[in-house]
Amino acid sequence: MAIKIEILDATSGKFEEIAILEKLVRSYKGTGTYLEGLFSNNLLGWFRNQVHDDFTGDIMDALEGSHADLARNNTDKVSLRNEIDGYKKRMSDLEYMHGCEIRKYQKEIESLESRIEHKQAYLERVIAENTVMRNNLNAEVLTYI
Repeated sequence: MAIKIEILDATSGKFEEIAILEKLVRSYKGTGTYLEGLFSNNLLGWFRNQVHDDFTGDIMDALEGSHADLARNNTDKVSLRNEIDGYKKRMSDLEYMHGCEIRKYQKEIESLESRIEHKQAYLERVIAENTVMRNNLNAEVLTYI
């Protein structure tokens, strides 16, 4: 099967670029090839959103950025947990000396724990989104193996 694709340049419009990807998706649908898994409706939807928002269509960059963001957030979470542990130890030491300072550290701990909860919620959301994307890609690829 051969398809004819017009080569675009920087003067091409968004709709022309999306139309080419739509043509590829339609052309490979039902072929049972690896390219059918790549040129999927999921990719088309993601690409449309990227183009609509004037972002790059580099899917590998998006996936790598997502993984880097997860790693950064996990590192932040560990760092915040270590900071909390340090405050807890300091609080214990101060219980004998300065009762009034304890409230200050308790509020700081609550603030840090709240930040951890936000980081955890973000991590879980991104992991869930990546899992859905990976499962969709895996399901498409497995149908051709």
